[in-house]
Amino acid sequence: MTASGRAALAALGVVVTSFIAATAYSEYRAGSIDAAAHQLAESVAPGIQYLTNGCEDLRQLGALLREADARRDHVERSWQRAQAELETYLSLETTAESPRFAHQLAALQSMIGSAVGRWDPHDPAQQREVTGRILPAVEEISGTALVALDRAASHSRALAATIGGARRGALQVVLALDAVSLLFALLAAGLLWRTMRLE
Repeated sequence: MTASGRAALAALGVVVTSFIAATAYSEYRAGSIDAAAHQLAESVAPGIQYLTNGCEDLRQLGALLREADARRDHVERSWQRAQAELETYLSLETTAESPRFAHQLAALQSMIGSAVGRWDPHDPAQQREVTGRILPAVEEISGTALVALDRAASHSRALAATIGGARRGALQVVLALDAVSLLFALLAAGLLWRTMRLE
């Protein structure tokens, strides 16, 4: 085999190697993109939805508690909706504020359960005293929920940036490897043509 033939074989080997490297790198990057997309779809985005709903339910609960003639059944239903949304969020996401958030939920549940049991719709003074004790706890957990919502939104943006960056980076590497493959394929073709001409 001539020197041109050996060079053509070496160039073809580089072409095959760069195609394999491009495919392997694409699969490697696809794994990180898939992991970030899965986390975004399975916990972060639903968590944001549950937190948003929970914050709205807490806002409504606070508005009910500020009413002079708040009805016990409306307060209970509003709290149950907020509690369900926020507990579902906590089951999806574990964050730095999760233990504090879970503690606040449990404390508020206990407080509302106790207060609702003593609720006298015919005694406005007692009703104001009960709602006056519950309202600060509702406002405190609302603040925690808003902080959690802000962090979840930031986490969502970070995951989206990770996905975008990984895709752009993978595309750049794959294009570079494809360019190398094309260059060596042309080199191999030229060397093969030269070898065939010399024979």
